Amino acid sequence: MQRDGVRITASVLGSPSEAQRNTDLSGLLAWGLAQYHRVKAVDTRVYGLAETGYDRAPVRLVAPREIVRTVRVGKPLVERVVVSSALALPVVRGQRVGEVRVYAGGRLIARTPLVAAESVSAVGIPGKLAWYARRTVHHLFGLVS
Repeated sequence: MQRDGVRITASVLGSPSEAQRNTDLSGLLAWGLAQYHRVKAVDTRVYGLAETGYDRAPVRLVAPREIVRTVRVGKPLVERVVVSSALALPVVRGQRVGEVRVYAGGRLIARTPLVAAESVSAVGIPGKLAWYARRTVHHLFGLVS
């Protein structure tokens, strides 16, 4: 019997009748299938934020698509998110910037890249000079107070 990507095979030996064997087999298959359920292993939520510098807003890191898997009931899922904490400019929307891996009981069940949810343009020389000037003034006021 197969359902939701899970195939269960069972056999019953020594039943007193064919009807009893079929009843026992049906119950055994139902129990076996109940041991598995579908879960959203990877969602399209924000998995992290990466700084881009120069007082720009951090870039949201998202999975490009959802991944649904069938897992054993009671097996905890563990997510491992591998990303850089800072990105070099420019950043293009959809640019691969990391990866998320999902494990069930130590077995890898899903893996997908993480991408930038928005674009951030490079900072020109005037923007960099303004940023450095603001930082210098900020540090000078920090020394005085």
